[in-house]
Amino acid sequence: MRFSRMITAVDAHACGEPGRVITGGVPHIPGNSMFAKMQWLATEGDALRQVMLREPRGYPVLCCNVLVPPTHPDADAGFIIMEQTE
Repeated sequence: MRFSRMITAVDAHACGEPGRVITGGVPHIPGNSMFAKMQWLATEGDALRQVMLREPRGYPVLCCNVLVPPTHPDADAGFIIMEQTE
């Protein structure tokens, strides 16, 4: 089977809270800060949140975290949290 886009993710469970971490397959997210990247995802890239968090792949209490390249030179990685609600 061929896919036009494949997203890799890991589901986790910590202290009773389920979560999903996207580790790859997300295209470049524009922005000079993590806040700008988060805003871009919320307005232009909301389809990613919907695909990862809504049924049949998601469920109401799940949150999804996206690992992205850092915007600050001292950081090792960037981290954007997406919630079920908009």
